[in-house]
Amino acid sequence: MSDEPPGDRSGGEDAPGWAAPAPAPGAPAPGAPAPAAPPAPTGSWALSPASGVGAPGTRAPRKRRGWIVALVLALGTIAAFGIAGTALFATRTLPPYQGAYDFLDDVTAGRERDAIDRLCAADRDDPEAAFSELGRRIGFGTTVTVNFLGVDRDGERAIVEYQVDLPGTGTTTGKSYDLPMREEGGDWKACPGAPLR
Repeated sequence: MSDEPPGDRSGGEDAPGWAAPAPAPGAPAPGAPAPAAPPAPTGSWALSPASGVGAPGTRAPRKRRGWIVALVLALGTIAAFGIAGTALFATRTLPPYQGAYDFLDDVTAGRERDAIDRLCAADRDDPEAAFSELGRRIGFGTTVTVNFLGVDRDGERAIVEYQVDLPGTGTTTGKSYDLPMREEGGDWKACPGAPLR
C-alpha cells in the first residue's frame, strides 16, 4: 500500500520527472535579488513630503467663494430698494392716485352725486363751477386713463395727471391734464376748480 492519498498521483517535487514551473516572462529568476526601487525624482519641480500636496488623505486647497458673497449682497441691496420703493408708493403715491381714479370714474360713469361727494370742501360749495372745466374735457362715456407715475405729492396736496380717450376711437387726445387733489379727513378729494381760484 502507498502512503499517497487516493487521487493524488503527481508525487510532488520528489517524484521522478517533476520540474519546477517556468518563470513568467519578465519575472526575476528564483533566488535572484529583487530589483532596486527607481530613484526619487530630483529637481525644483519635485514636491517635498512636508508639503502634503497630493499626499493620500489630504484635501485640495479650497477655492475662493468671494463672488457668491458679492452676488448675495447685490441681490439683497436690490430687494431692499424694491421693498422701500413699494412702501413709498403705497404710502405716498397710491392714496392720491386712488382718489383721482375714483373721482374721474364717477364723472365718466355719470354718477353725479358720488362725484360731488369726492370733491374737496372748497369745490363742494359750488360744484357747477368745479365741473365746468372738467365738462370741456370729459363727457359721459369718455374713457379716462389716470397715470400712476404722474403723481406729484407735496404733503396734503397732490397733482395727478390723466389723459382722455376720444369716444369711439380708442385713441388719446395726446394731451395730458392735471387734477389737483387734497387730503381732507384722511381721504383724498378732487379739487378741479382749484385752477379757477
